[in-house]
Amino acid sequence: WGHSEMAALQDICREAPDAGLRAAQTSVVARVGPAAVGADAPAGAAPAISGADPKAIWDDDEIPPEEALSFLDAGSDPRPRAKFSMLYKQAVATEDVYLGTEKTPGSCHSDALVYRVEFPDHALRELDLDVTKTTLSASSSRLRLALYLPQPVLADHASAAWDDRRKLLSVTLPVDSDDW
Repeated sequence: WGHSEMAALQDICREAPDAGLRAAQTSVVARVGPAAVGADAPAGAAPAISGADPKAIWDDDEIPPEEALSFLDAGSDPRPRAKFSMLYKQAVATEDVYLGTEKTPGSCHSDALVYRVEFPDHALRELDLDVTKTTLSASSSRLRLALYLPQPVLADHASAAWDDRRKLLSVTLPVDSDDW
């Protein structure tokens, strides 16, 4: 959170404009707020405010181009969406548990994403799987699944396994920690 985001949050939460209260709030935010975390700024220096819209949820570079959004558009595709679940996978060794290494159970320390996609009444030969750094697409003639991934992955190191008894496709995608 930057100064502009905190100011926007204050504007949303404020019931009635009060200039005296606003000055007090601004001084508190400048003293104890997100701008105070990290490198020390010179005394009295105000945080840099970008020319971006303070009420914007995303920056322009975080929004995919319109052509990329057609990846998820199922308007022209009559196939229903396949049921799926996503899990974070983490390699945890004995020393991580007992010696208190820096690994946490949070998703930011995951080593891989595991997607389990259900394809009932299907055979492996009917499935089509496509993985890129940011997307996963699994489909058949009767079902489809197209997703943007929550983290960049190493698509060349991905692996998939088919459970014929449960009709379940498991796709393991190693997280690209250099890009995350």
